Amino acid sequence: MKKSLLFFVSMCLFSLSADATPLLKTLNFRHHHWQGTIKQDGSRVCLKEDNCASIEKVTDGELTLIWDKWGKDEFVYNPNLNMWQSKVSLENDARFQIQKQYEEAVYTFEEPFIVVNPFKKTPLSAMMKFETEEPMQITIRIQPKGQAPEIMHTFKGFNLQHELPILGLYPNDVTTVELEGKNKKGKIFKSTHKIKTGGTDYDGQWFVMKKKDKDFRYYANYDGVVFDETGCIRYQFQYGGWVLTYFYKDFVFVETKRSIQKWTVLGEFVKEYPYPEGFYGYMHGMNFKDNDNLLVFGTFEGSTALIDGEEMPTNRDFILELNAKTGEVEAKYDLAEMLNADRSLAIKSVFKEYGFVDWAHTNGIDYDAKNRAIIVSGRHYGMAKIDEKTKKPIWWLTPHQHIEKSGRKGDKGPLHHLMLTAVDEKGKPFSKSVQMGIKKANGFKWPLKSHSVKYAGSGYYSILDNSGSVFDKNLYTTENSVASVFYIDDKKKTVKQVFLKELPVYSEVGSSIIFNPQTKESLVSLSTVRSKNNFRLANSFIYRFNEKGDLIYQAAMQKGSSGGTYLFQPFEFYAKNNWLHQMKI
Repeated sequence: MKKSLLFFVSMCLFSLSADATPLLKTLNFRHHHWQGTIKQDGSRVCLKEDNCASIEKVTDGELTLIWDKWGKDEFVYNPNLNMWQSKVSLENDARFQIQKQYEEAVYTFEEPFIVVNPFKKTPLSAMMKFETEEPMQITIRIQPKGQAPEIMHTFKGFNLQHELPILGLYPNDVTTVELEGKNKKGKIFKSTHKIKTGGTDYDGQWFVMKKKDKDFRYYANYDGVVFDETGCIRYQFQYGGWVLTYFYKDFVFVETKRSIQKWTVLGEFVKEYPYPEGFYGYMHGMNFKDNDNLLVFGTFEGSTALIDGEEMPTNRDFILELNAKTGEVEAKYDLAEMLNADRSLAIKSVFKEYGFVDWAHTNGIDYDAKNRAIIVSGRHYGMAKIDEKTKKPIWWLTPHQHIEKSGRKGDKGPLHHLMLTAVDEKGKPFSKSVQMGIKKANGFKWPLKSHSVKYAGSGYYSILDNSGSVFDKNLYTTENSVASVFYIDDKKKTVKQVFLKELPVYSEVGSSIIFNPQTKESLVSLSTVRSKNNFRLANSFIYRFNEKGDLIYQAAMQKGSSGGTYLFQPFEFYAKNNWLHQMKI
């Protein structure tokens, strides 16, 4: 029995107004030469102001446009991507070809249609499709190897048509996947399937050095690779080139220098968010607001600040909020206007890096949904919290030095009111020399050369303190990296350090700590490490510490592998809110 292509193109996707003008349900288009959002004005649509077309015909899932410049174009609606695709592009479209192959036979719960790496970007994943004679709710179980647990997920709803992403398969191996179907009467049906995969192009390998608890975790890095706690790779998103990869709400987001791209977890392209003209990122971290808007940071070309009495170009000191649906810029934050870019205790150590004054080197961003505020960190200024309504800083976590002015021209006034007072566990302020970062205190250290702030909720913030050498030699530093968790009272403007762990190695770049306020556990990842001790053969580390600071898990990646650990994050297969938000309370 041959299935109808209407399953692919869906139902009629337009309605008719009184004058029979077609109203398109979506204006997202993918052509074989371009992609973008088209604006509609009655029976006319425009890609740009000078590039418009007339709507000639709209039928069930099909659209014909007559371009003023290009002539006739035919499109088919793809409901999986919520996008109109040109028929020419469909001939080379993996989704279209998969559907054609699927329609050549009848696939059932007992004998499903399975395609490994369906879009050529996820070699350890598969697409499974089949029909059932009655509505069923499907549960999948990916069977483990060694000490790993099974991966189990139940898909929502009772359906006749089923398309399932199969995630967490093993490389160069056969993985057993069990299906469980439940009808509306509660009757259970089962079937078992073997899925064979090839390898990946990622040669990083983890070696477990210590594991003292029974919990089992998965870790994803910004290369788009997921490892389990046995050290085995279980997922890879293959993009190519230097980018950062994020998992968020069943999607993969790829950060490039000029845009953010959105893909499905199986590697099907969804949408691109181009940066505005004159702005470019540098792949050091992004995040999402509770409304799914994107928070990114980077450089506006031509930006300058008055530094050492001279107007100099700056970089990495702007934050943009991009609308999740349209990609338009909803807000812009200028850190050099809010803080003090002419700050010798930090910037002189990397003065004019890459031809710019790298006073900020922004490298971490997060969002406080309850208080509608953005938290951002930089290698050379600690971290700051910004009210998104007023676009003004709420506080600045940094040693109390060089705060007598602000603004790109140094004319915005002093910043004493933003300083957080460091207090001990009883709430008593430390001495002035500690507030200035000159002397150490029992249980408190200001983060220097800090990296990758994370907001855990309930006033808890974590940041990796890479300390090391700074321009002002009077500042207290440590030889190795320090994992830090702070509790900050926004109203009192006090900061208490609730976790401080000096690590046995120093991280050159790209490290993080993530704090779980529910379990009081801390996850630390270090990359590009250097050490004088026996760790000299390792390139990167993962640590898990309990509330008392005891090491309960440690793994290392061998030096010399091309795979890195840039900013590992906790990961959960099939989680609806993966990565940066999943542990907040």
